[in-house]
Amino acid sequence: MRLFLRTIRTYTLFLFVSLIFSSLCVPLTFLPKRIRYKNKFYFFLTYLWSKILLLTSFTRIKIEGKQNLVKYLKEPAIFVMNHVSFLDILLTEIILKNRPHVWISKKELGSIPVLRILLKRMHVLVQRESSGMAARALVKAYNLAKTHKSHILLFPEGTRYADGQIHEFLNGFAVLSKKLNRQVYPIAILGVHKVLPKKSFIFNSKGNEIRLVIGEPFSYIDNESEEEFTKRVHDWFKKCMS
Repeated sequence: MRLFLRTIRTYTLFLFVSLIFSSLCVPLTFLPKRIRYKNKFYFFLTYLWSKILLLTSFTRIKIEGKQNLVKYLKEPAIFVMNHVSFLDILLTEIILKNRPHVWISKKELGSIPVLRILLKRMHVLVQRESSGMAARALVKAYNLAKTHKSHILLFPEGTRYADGQIHEFLNGFAVLSKKLNRQVYPIAILGVHKVLPKKSFIFNSKGNEIRLVIGEPFSYIDNESEEEFTKRVHDWFKKCMS
């Protein structure tokens, strides 16, 4: 019963905080395209929004590999994370802080009433079931990242998994890494499947900790194919999460 009441409290705070920050963020998404993707105030707001939401969940968060953060501040990069729940997005946002970035997100998220405008105007939405639409989404992400020098964020598993294990990767991030000549930073998110697994309503933050492990950047080596590069990054996640 206590767990249920804590969960209700958390979602109530989530709603209240999200109403405030969405009202601040939405107008900024209607700025001209050349401005809005570089607007650090907008990204500061999304960082603060995510930070407060995580605080209201009363979840302990430990970040490892902070020394690698210094490196990504210099040049735009591609960030890849495993995916369990919507908390993964908040956790990644607090790492990027106010740095301009573009999410590649699944199209279904664009149907969420509160977030619809933000996602459609600031994210690249992809329909995974259509290879043609997925390719067009990669082209759009490529153009935005190149034009605005933004980081790219995505979940290479393509969907959420509730078992805490790493699953097969799609190679979109490897394609973008080669075409943009950018490094790939892996972030392993551990413990979320215990706090808020896929399709679960209940927050079970008591006694559970979320760990973020920020890995060394990956770059292509001589004559390496996209498939080989994808496997090398995937192997890092397997090792980190074993």
